[in-house]
Parts: sequence; structure tokens; C-alpha cells
Amino acid sequence: MRAKAALAVVLVIAAVAAWGYTVVGASRADQRAPTVTLVAPTTGTVVRGDMPLVARAHDAESSIDRVDFFVDGEWVAAATSAPWSVRWEEAADHPGERLVQAKATDAAGNARYSAEADITIADEEPPAVWIVDVDDRSAGSSVRVGATDNVAIERVEVFAGTTLVGVDLVRPYEVDVPAGELEGVVLKAKAVDTSGNVRYSAAF
Repeated sequence: MRAKAALAVVLVIAAVAAWGYTVVGASRADQRAPTVTLVAPTTGTVVRGDMPLVARAHDAESSIDRVDFFVDGEWVAAATSAPWSVRWEEAADHPGERLVQAKATDAAGNARYSAEADITIADEEPPAVWIVDVDDRSAGSSVRVGATDNVAIERVEVFAGTTLVGVDLVRPYEVDVPAGELEGVVLKAKAVDTSGNVRYSAAF
């Protein structure tokens, strides 16, 4: 019986060899995470407009499946083929200091994050400003102004013609103008945001 079993094993091995197969042990699954480096943007970068997102990724045991990009921990974009580069078109809608990071995932599902880059997205959107109304009083007039911004308003200025007649730093914005200074002149308001962007209101 043992002789028959041994003969069967020999015949199986011979058949496998005849077909060109090699009998090997089970291969070890890929458990090693890829390497990834955020190439752009780099720490200290000031971004204006669209933000290029570029990473360098490598995997020694399989291949890179995708690279995801994150801003302040939130997913914003992904590259699914090399070169690992995309553009984040919504960057201008998120002004301020931001942390950017890349994550590489290989074909076996292993993943690794890059170091973070501390960058600044410039605020280039001017505020909105308008004159709400003018309350005439015996001692003068009170000019009420509305202003909004995507970040913050620094100050509101009121002009009678080309003359600056008052400044307010705190909402609700209201400037008192002495009697007679508004007669026969065009009234305008100017809003300045914390990034230095400026806009004037329509004439009132």
C-alpha cells in the first residue's frame, strides 16, 4: 500500500514537471506599506488660485494603486495614475493657514501618510459693502453700513465725496457725520477685510 502511495506521488510530480510548473511554497502576502512624500505644496508656500498637489510614491513589493490628498484632515482630491499630481480648484474658497498631506495606497491595500506641509491659502476675495440708510438728525447724520467678507471685516470707512468722514471697526457699522457735511456730495462706504482686500459701495 505504501509503495502504491509513493508511486502516486511520483507520478503527480512527474506530471507537474511535464507541464512546466514549479512546485513552491505559498508566497508571502504583501504587508509592507508604500513610501510617500508630498512634493508640492511645501511648508511655507502661499497659494493663490488653484493649488497643485504633487506626491512621490513607491512600493517595493507590488504597485501604487492611488494617492489621496488631504487638507486639514479632509479629503480633497485623488490621483489614480502616475505622475501622482492633481489640482485642487476649490483652494481659493478655503483661505487661511492649512495643513496638506498625501496618502499612498498600494495594490494590496497597504497605506501610508506623508509628512504634513503647513501652507497658507491667500484670501483674494474682496468684501461686500453697502450703505443701509442715513438717519438725519438735528446735530448731523448717522450713516449705517452693511459689510460682509469670506474671512473677516477689519474696518468700514465712510466718505462724503472724497473726504473721509468716519471709520467704524465693529458691527453694526455706523458713522456719525456732523450737520452739513453730507449736503451736495456723493456718499460712499469702503470696506477693508483682514487680508487688505478693498471694495467701495455704490453711491448713496
